[in-house]
Amino acid sequence: MSRRITSKMVEIREGQKRIEEGQKEVRGTIKEIRKESKKLKRDTDLLTKQSAANQLRLDLMFEIVKARAENDSAKDARLTQTLRELMA
Repeated sequence: MSRRITSKMVEIREGQKRIEEGQKEVRGTIKEIRKESKKLKRDTDLLTKQSAANQLRLDLMFEIVKARAENDSAKDARLTQTLRELMA
């Protein structure tokens, strides 16, 4: 009876070790996922900012073309200067 109990205890201990190792592996995986998620969020934020800046420049370029089509040289000059400042 004692051997059977001892053998069961050893079996349980080994099972617990496997569970602990599995939990450690899962924690490591979760840590990597969180790290990658933060990187993706930073990249997404950067792309969003770049996209907004590009859209602003495109809007200015459109307004410059429109001002030139209307022969509005003052507006053309002002918008062109604004665009130059944004590009610098």
